[in-house]
Amino acid sequence: RPGMWVDMFIPGIDKVGGYSITSLPSDLPLMQLAVKKAKWPPAAWCFEEAKVGSQVQVRSGGTFWFTFEGGTASKRAAREA
Repeated sequence: RPGMWVDMFIPGIDKVGGYSITSLPSDLPLMQLAVKKAKWPPAAWCFEEAKVGSQVQVRSGGTFWFTFEGGTASKRAAREA
């Protein structure tokens, strides 16, 4: 559903990037994100330093929806300061 995003934490960068998910749940464990080229450190890292095998941590943001046989469930993601 529209509005699903993740906060991305990159080792060595003290800023957090928040990016919309553009892939389908069936694509897991791969995830595609919409990242606009910018000078913001997480976005710059995605375009200038990230490569296959780079590791980051992600945390879901907003309301996370998961469709399963028989219905749809949602869970409000906890926001940490």
